[in-house]
Amino acid sequence: MKTIVHTLGYNIPDLIEEATVSLKRKNKNFDYTHVIADLGYPLKNGRDHWHIIPADTNIEEAYNLHLNHKIALGLESDLVKFNNHGVSGNWTTIANLYGIGDGDVLIGADPDERPMDENWVKAIAEVMDADKNIAIVSLALPELLALEGFFENYFIGERILNGHRVWYGKFMCQWALIGISGRFIAKAGRVPSPEIAPIYGWIETACLEFMNHFGMDWVMLPDYRVQHIASSPLAQEWKNEVVTADAMNAGQVDFKTWLKSR
Repeated sequence: MKTIVHTLGYNIPDLIEEATVSLKRKNKNFDYTHVIADLGYPLKNGRDHWHIIPADTNIEEAYNLHLNHKIALGLESDLVKFNNHGVSGNWTTIANLYGIGDGDVLIGADPDERPMDENWVKAIAEVMDADKNIAIVSLALPELLALEGFFENYFIGERILNGHRVWYGKFMCQWALIGISGRFIAKAGRVPSPEIAPIYGWIETACLEFMNHFGMDWVMLPDYRVQHIASSPLAQEWKNEVVTADAMNAGQVDFKTWLKSR
């Protein structure tokens, strides 16, 4: 089984570096490959600047690539560079570049997610290996775990797989950081995305349609938690806008185009 962990670099290099350092520190005793994907992020690096629309986004993209290259070298990660194809499209590109196939696992270590528990990569891979019918494994957001009746409302039941508590999904809820099985990607031919939201949003809904068709499951690991952290207020404003019905019906606009319109 091959385990590839990727960090989609559509964020400032500072957050990409923090996510990579966290990944390496919390997953020291498991064999995996980590890759940073530079997708041409148009904002100037640094939290002091991420609320400012740059005068020239091409300059910022070039300098961010330079910084991501330094991060990858320093932390012994792979670096790939390709155009931004939207969230699911970027996952699919990584899967193709690294030959993800039946029995392999593709995991996202997003720049704006910070797993809280040790050995979470190993846990995802071991759960996937124990139940070949699992398509998606999600870590748990503490705010969801704190909801009254969360388990009863959203999950069929609990199993222990390779020593890990696993909750089997009944109704769709928000996924945090996820891993996707190579078997599911191979069956679907890609990582699914909604036709109406090809750039960002609603990956849960898109994957559910395929999982139902293939009779596959999604699960959550309640003992492996993840915190979502703030990104650029400009990026958040764009995300909030492009997932509205009006924006999706009009055709989602990418972040760089949105910035230029501002």
